[in-house]
Amino acid sequence: MIAALRRGLRGRRGLAIVLGVALLARLVRWGLDFPIWGDEAFVGCSLLARDLSGLLAPLEFEMVVPLGWLLPTGWLAQRFDGATLALRLPALLAGIAALLLFARLARRMAGPALSPATALLSVAWFGASYYLIRHGAEVKPYAFDLLAGVLLYGAGRRLAASRRTPPAGADAAHERTAADSARGWLAFAAIGVIAVWCSYPAIFVAVGAGGAAALLQVRRKPAALRLAALPLSAHRRIVPALLALAAVAISFAAMYLRFGHAQQWSEERIADARHWDDHFLPLGEPWRWPLWLLRELTGNLLAYPNGGPNFGSSATFLLCVAGGVAWWRRGRRAELLVLLAPLLPMLAASALRKYPFGGSARIALHLAIPICLLAASGVAAVAAAVRRRASATTVATALLLLFALGSPIRDCLKPWKTEQDRRSREAFEWFAAQLAPGDVIAVFGHFGGDDGGDGNGNGEPPAEFAGGAPDLRGWRGSSGRLRFHLLRLTRSRDVSLRFAPVASALARAFDTASDSAASPALWTVTYRDNEAPFPEAAHSGWQAALEAALHRPLVAARESTLGRASPDPTTGAARAESITFARAAR
Repeated sequence: MIAALRRGLRGRRGLAIVLGVALLARLVRWGLDFPIWGDEAFVGCSLLARDLSGLLAPLEFEMVVPLGWLLPTGWLAQRFDGATLALRLPALLAGIAALLLFARLARRMAGPALSPATALLSVAWFGASYYLIRHGAEVKPYAFDLLAGVLLYGAGRRLAASRRTPPAGADAAHERTAADSARGWLAFAAIGVIAVWCSYPAIFVAVGAGGAAALLQVRRKPAALRLAALPLSAHRRIVPALLALAAVAISFAAMYLRFGHAQQWSEERIADARHWDDHFLPLGEPWRWPLWLLRELTGNLLAYPNGGPNFGSSATFLLCVAGGVAWWRRGRRAELLVLLAPLLPMLAASALRKYPFGGSARIALHLAIPICLLAASGVAAVAAAVRRRASATTVATALLLLFALGSPIRDCLKPWKTEQDRRSREAFEWFAAQLAPGDVIAVFGHFGGDDGGDGNGNGEPPAEFAGGAPDLRGWRGSSGRLRFHLLRLTRSRDVSLRFAPVASALARAFDTASDSAASPALWTVTYRDNEAPFPEAAHSGWQAALEAALHRPLVAARESTLGRASPDPTTGAARAESITFARAAR
């Protein structure tokens, strides 16, 4: 049986099978059009509420999103009225491109430490990994991080592989080597200059892999590290390296000063976010570094093909260590250095509390490239130690194919992330079917300074609702999802949206004396979170004021329970997440 598997997974046919299954998993995930969930909705709100120029300002919910993903996705949001399939298309295309480029990278790295079978195993590992499939079909920029990582790692590997100096006196060979090195650095610079605008973590790969490749351009003797002591051939290689790295650094600085710095979450708030606090290097407590680093490297950071926190990815970590040892022993030290060097700037950023190290695979998808390569090599190394190398890599590849095939099956059986997401979309699909052009939606609640009583997203909430209508922005994921659905309605149904409006302002929008079927309808939307206190008395007063101003009652049309009940933070009484739609009678 193993021999048959080996024959079936050999050469181009095996690669085609692996890539076909991996592509199927990604396309099915995207095509099922999962209901939007909290983290996606955070970004989606800005995409729907603004035009392209407005996306240059700090985003809602303090989102940190690179411009290279934001602008094309924002253009799609405007052109397709915020359809989630369109918003997830950039991630899908980036994820597919990363898969194909990784397969090319793995095949080119085949050699003493990476046999063709091991290269195929690394592609299967990459293709089957849950986080790479998932983030390739989300309204988030993580797939761009992955694509940027593949491109930069590939450019760095080419530079490391061509670092050898020709024999003395071979002038023509020296010239060719210098020219090849210059072209390689030109390609690295071109990729890096663009990548840092499309992916924030790309700077880690550019600095790490690029810096390692630059060091490999010179001899390892200490004297050779002094630029003046380098031979002419080394000068011809190191100067393009320094120019390329400088170009990437300038591009990153321009991006950061012009755009990234305004997204203050990475500068001021992420350091205070409790969710990430444990994933910053404890700079003042060096005795904790070994255990902290081990915990991060065996947690979600290395969750390929899957894993979890609290040492849940220990097997992948041990295989990566075994693979790294194998590369070192077989003379692939230059490529190994390029693969692992980005960990150093990542740790530095973590120590400065600018970017967390670990905690989630999504913040470091670029690490999928070295992880999948080294883990596959680790399987081969362990198998070789017990003289089962060929059969072990074949079986591992087959198991990963089964794992990848399980992804679309699982997604078809459960095409949503949470039950609340599914029920929320069902509620708003019903609501959308009831709306007619010109209808007005009044929401009991506002979003801080982003929404005023005029419903146009300007100014502070009206004074009469101070302390009454809740600031929904503080409800985080659930409120982001709610706001996203409401903003989509304004694009797809030609209705107006008003947050915490005063009764007199709404009354002017209606002809209360007319019973004409053409008169616009007023709908109120009331959302109750299952964890945040809800001002029931203020809500009742708001509805009464609306009914008095409109001279008509508000009739509850539908109430949907979105999630399980949980204790009220103030009273202790159980309360479920719900949304209520009410309509003013004609």
